[in-house]
Amino acid sequence: MENLRVNLTYSIWFMYNINVLFHTPRLLTSNHIMYVTLKENTFRMIVLMCA
Repeated sequence: MENLRVNLTYSIWFMYNINVLFHTPRLLTSNHIMYVTLKENTFRMIVLMCA
């Protein structure tokens, strides 16, 4: 179960980083800020569920 949680966390973190790199040109737009906030909240929710 621990390995599953770690793999899930790493895969989510990897996808999150790819998305940030992809959206870097729009870093200062409000849409991007809302998008990143949504991603962070989803990430935290999944981590809390797996904890």
